[in-house]
Amino acid sequence: DLLRKRKGHSLVEFIYRAAKQNIPIDAVKKQLHVA
Repeated sequence: DLLRKRKGHSLVEFIYRAAKQNIPIDAVKKQLHVA
């Protein structure tokens, strides 16, 4: 359960960093599908 929460947090952090770098959300989603 802790691992799931941590993964969710890292996902939010990943999206947050992408947003700060002005990376489109669509591009982020594509990256997530590849991963």
